[in-house]
Amino acid sequence: MHEEKIYIGEVAERLNRKPHTVRVWIYQKKLPKALLPKRDKRNWRYWTEDQVAGLEAWLIEEDIRPGKGLETTHR
Repeated sequence: MHEEKIYIGEVAERLNRKPHTVRVWIYQKKLPKALLPKRDKRNWRYWTEDQVAGLEAWLIEEDIRPGKGLETTHR
């Protein structure tokens, strides 16, 4: 069975985040183990369709929104 590989750029786009943000989640060990990327022959990170759906659900469950936690200044 062939597993579709979804690379970090597309994952980030689908999550409305930057690839750097997704990498930070990995480095800071914020992602649940089942949602961590796999590695291909080139050692590039990739996710499966099920994992991307899991990431989308994780963002909702954890209430992680773009820019959440950043101080905003009003002028």
